[in-house]
Amino acid sequence: MKNLMKDIKIFKYTNIYPSTLFIVDITNKNPKELLNYFYFMKNDGYFTEESKNIEEDLKIAAETAICGVYPVVSKEDGEIGCLIVIFSIEELDTSTIAHESVHAADYYYQRGNMLSQDFSDGNEPYAYLCGWIAGKIANVQIELKHGKSRKEK
Repeated sequence: MKNLMKDIKIFKYTNIYPSTLFIVDITNKNPKELLNYFYFMKNDGYFTEESKNIEEDLKIAAETAICGVYPVVSKEDGEIGCLIVIFSIEELDTSTIAHESVHAADYYYQRGNMLSQDFSDGNEPYAYLCGWIAGKIANVQIELKHGKSRKEK
């Protein structure tokens, strides 16, 4: 985990998949600040073009959503990744964590050109990835709310 900003704490995680996981809590902060640190990519399956409406999209999401998942490129080091934005840390619950983890796992699978499997195929890689992402979100939530995180595995 690495903190990339001073005012807004961004957590950064890597794994065996071809992208970085970024998590940030912007509760009661201007989401436009994220534009100083990330290029938000168009969610078209290719992630090669910058999103043109992201400022408005973030503003609306900050008013209506608990969390959001975005394809990004870090302006600091050019790392390609998936950004999970927590818009309301107080409303973040296990349901939302699970929901956003699936969206983030879908990003990893799409970005990596991987095929997911059905339940009958024993979709373990997908399940492990969702669990890993959910664990990272939970760790961030615990650290931000209580000043400490669960022991990393």
